[in-house]
Amino acid sequence: MSISVAATGRLVFGCQPRILLLCAGVILMFWLSNPLELAIKGINPAAAGLVDPTTSRVIYANKYLQTLIRMAVLGSSGLPFLLNPAIGWRILMRAPMLCMFFAYAACSLLWSDTPANSLNDLVYLATALLTGMALAIYGSPGDAARIFALGGLAIGVVSLGVIALFPAYGVHQPSEISAGAWRGVYDDKNELGQVMAAFAVVYLVKGSQLFRPRLVWIGALGVSLLLAVASKSAAALAIIALGTSVYVLLFVLGGIVRVIALLAMPLVIAIASGLKDEFLALLGRNADLSGRTEIWAAAWRIIQQHMVYGNGYGSATMGGLVPYLVDRFKVAHTHNGYLDLALSGGVIGSALLYGAVATAIYRAIKAWDPKSETALLIETLSGFLICWSVSAFSEVTFRPNNPMGSLGMAALVVLSSLPAAFRGSRALATLSGHNLAVRAGPA
Repeated sequence: MSISVAATGRLVFGCQPRILLLCAGVILMFWLSNPLELAIKGINPAAAGLVDPTTSRVIYANKYLQTLIRMAVLGSSGLPFLLNPAIGWRILMRAPMLCMFFAYAACSLLWSDTPANSLNDLVYLATALLTGMALAIYGSPGDAARIFALGGLAIGVVSLGVIALFPAYGVHQPSEISAGAWRGVYDDKNELGQVMAAFAVVYLVKGSQLFRPRLVWIGALGVSLLLAVASKSAAALAIIALGTSVYVLLFVLGGIVRVIALLAMPLVIAIASGLKDEFLALLGRNADLSGRTEIWAAAWRIIQQHMVYGNGYGSATMGGLVPYLVDRFKVAHTHNGYLDLALSGGVIGSALLYGAVATAIYRAIKAWDPKSETALLIETLSGFLICWSVSAFSEVTFRPNNPMGSLGMAALVVLSSLPAAFRGSRALATLSGHNLAVRAGPA
C-alpha cells in the first residue's frame, strides 16, 4: 500500500511533510482534550443551567454543532488507521487489555441506565485510542514526545488568549462558586489546573530536550505554571509536588540513593499524615476536603450494589448516586477517578484499565534504551501518567471526556506500542526528505 503523503504535502502546502504532520498532530492533541465546550455548546457560564432530571446533565443549545465537531475530531484521529490498517491493528493489539476495556465498555451499554450518555463517552474513548495509535504510526519516538508536549503548550497559549479576549468564558464569573479562578479553554478551573500542572512537570523534567530553543522551553514552563496557579486548583499544586517527586524517584535517583529514598518513604508518609491538617490549611481546604470525604462514602455504598460489573460506562446517574450528589452537594460526580471507574465499570472494568496501565509500563520497560530517543518518549509520557494517577484522587480524570483522561488514554496506546511500532513502521520516518512514499510495513 503506497500513500504519496510527502508529494501531496510539498505540492499542496509547500512545506516539508514532516513539519506538516507535526503541526497536524499538535492540533489533534489540542482538540482531543475537549476544549472550548462551553462556547461550542452555546452555554453562558454566568447563567443558571437548565438540567435534564433524567440524566442530571445541563441542556445546551448547540447540540448539532457539538456533535459535528466531535465527529470531525474522531474522523481526523481515525484517518491514519484507514490509511495504514495493517500497522494500526498491530499497534492496537499491543494494548490487548485496553482493547478489552473498550469492548467491555461497549457491552455495558446493555445494562447502562442511560445508554445514550454511555455511547457518548464510548465515542470519546475511541477518539483517544485512535489518536494514540496515530502518534505511534506517524511519529518517531522523539516526534511523538514533542507532539505531546506541544499539544500541552497549545492548550496553554489558547487558554491565555481566551482569558484575555473572552473572560466570560476563560474566567469563573462572580455568579459562580469559583469566582476569579482561571479555567481557560475548559469548563472548570480544576480541569485547566490539573492539565497545566501535569505539563508543568513534563516541561520541568524534560523541557530542555523537548524544546530545542531554550526560550521556548522557559516560556512553556512559565505558561503552564502561571495557569496552574491562577486556576486556584489545590489539586494542581499537589500534582506538581507529587508528580515531580515520583518522577525523580523513578528516573533521576539511582543505586543506593534510590534504595534509601524507598526505605525512607514510609517515614515520610507518616510525617505527612501527621501534618495533613497543616498542609490542607495551606491549600485552603478543610479536613473533609470540601465535602469530598462524605461524597466518597456515599459512592462506596453505591459501588457495593453492582460491584462486579458496575452501572455502565459513562452512566449519567451511576445507580442513583448522581441525583443524590446534585441535590445534596450541588456536584455531578464523585471527585475521585478511582471510585468513578468502580461505579461505571465495576471490578471487571477497573481491572481491565489497570491491566492496560500495567501493559504500558511493561512495554516501556522492555523498550527502555537511555541512549535513544525512545527514552525521551518514555520519560515524557510516564511523567504525564504519574500526574494523571495523582489527579484521579480528586477528579474523575479516568473519563475520556475529561482532558486528563483523553490525553492519558492516548499516552497508554503510545507506550503500549513500544518498541515494535517505532522500530518497524515506515510512516513519518520515511517522510524526512529521502523517500516520497509512505509504505505500510510490518509493525
